Amino acid sequence: MKQFLLLIFLSLTFGTIAISQGPPSRVGDKGHKGEKVKAMKVAYLSSKLELTPEEAEKFWPIYNELHEKNRNLRKDFIDRQNIGIDMTEAQAQAVIASQIKMEEAQLALKKEYIEKLHTAVSYKKLIMLKQAEKEFKKELLHRAKGQRKHR
Repeated sequence: MKQFLLLIFLSLTFGTIAISQGPPSRVGDKGHKGEKVKAMKVAYLSSKLELTPEEAEKFWPIYNELHEKNRNLRKDFIDRQNIGIDMTEAQAQAVIASQIKMEEAQLALKKEYIEKLHTAVSYKKLIMLKQAEKEFKKELLHRAKGQRKHR
């Protein structure tokens, strides 16, 4: 009887611990990895731009808003396209026209947000931002290639 109670107790204890840790991450689980990459990007860019706490407090909400709007523009473009090898010439022409409209909207958004971002940081740091973003992407790709080799 004591062994039975001990077995139930241990089952409940380890079951509760396992549940409280959440589901195991799966390959392709982009939610957790996306947050991790976002945190790495914030740390990397903050360091490269040498943001003060005051600058960071103003900068990151504007930066995140810009990237969310840009992401939505790209997503809307992709969602509306039916790109395939079997598309007609007229459909291909429509896709190109739609892509140009999206790029024009992105440029207008960039112009608008350059001024907003300048309320948080200098123009010099905005130039440095573009370079730091490129370097971060390279670093991320380098890490991804390294992880694939170790599998």
